[in-house]
Amino acid sequence: FLSLAVGLTIACVALWFAYQPNVTSLAQEKLQQTAATTIPTPTPTAVPPQPPAPTTAAAPTTAAPAVQTQAAISGGGASATPKAKKTSAPPDTAATAVGLLAASTPGRHICYRVFMTDIGWQHPVCDGRTAGKPGEGRAIESINIAVSGVKGTAGNAFVQDDGWKTAWTSAVDGIDLNIGSTKDAQRMRGFVINVGDGSVCQNANVHGEGWHGLSCDTPGNYIFGGTLDNALWLEAVRFTV
Repeated sequence: FLSLAVGLTIACVALWFAYQPNVTSLAQEKLQQTAATTIPTPTPTAVPPQPPAPTTAAAPTTAAPAVQTQAAISGGGASATPKAKKTSAPPDTAATAVGLLAASTPGRHICYRVFMTDIGWQHPVCDGRTAGKPGEGRAIESINIAVSGVKGTAGNAFVQDDGWKTAWTSAVDGIDLNIGSTKDAQRMRGFVINVGDGSVCQNANVHGEGWHGLSCDTPGNYIFGGTLDNALWLEAVRFTV
């Protein structure tokens, strides 16, 4: 009997080593399932929406204001005549005058106007006419000159007390040249003037002495008109070219 029991024991041990059962833990399986369900599935990045296409706004339409004619206001009759648009008059300067003169009569011309004590600017005159008020005692304080057809002009003013106070000033054809001053209230005793081509002639009227007579420069030089006496002044001038 003892030998039979030992044999059965050996047989059972051999069968145990020959067959090993697959033992798994239920807790481990549950842990793996829980971990799998807690990791979110990645989703593709969303594309930002495109901006709306620009639209061309229609220009606002504004109804024209109703215009009432004189007939509508009065109940009959002719319609009101529209008012003419005002335009600015050209400046009353020597340049304007010489431009008009040269347009109608091309050639050599000189126009000029004077600024006088207690009067101000006079209207421009041209080609030998008198600018100023001879014999009235008023002084010339500034002269505005413009030329055409002589390749420009230049000049300077000889004033009371200060003599040649400023430098020569020049201007091309058709442009205003101003000598003397409208602000300093200084009487002009005389002036110098020349032109770029040919000669210029002048005649100066001096207070208490009258007209000094016509005199002209030689081409390339200049001419003086007026007086060197500080107690006297210009009352009128005439120029030709």
